[in-house]
Amino acid sequence: MSLALCVPFLVLNSQAILNKGVKYLVVQGLPPTGCLTLTMYLAAENDRDTLGCVASSNKQSYAHNTILQAKLNDFRKKFPK
Repeated sequence: MSLALCVPFLVLNSQAILNKGVKYLVVQGLPPTGCLTLTMYLAAENDRDTLGCVASSNKQSYAHNTILQAKLNDFRKKFPK
């Protein structure tokens, strides 16, 4: 699932759960995947960060988590304790 589809899907489902009265909801972001063996094997050698991991993969995880975090902050305002 692409980044453009994944976050709205999570937001839609999270909002449906919160609308049913759930008080606490755990939403986990993506871990940095650039150091996974398969990711490193499949990526180009010139796509590395300072740790030697796949930079584009880690940037994608970071972008996903940043967008998700912003949406979760909106939920905190809309559904206060």
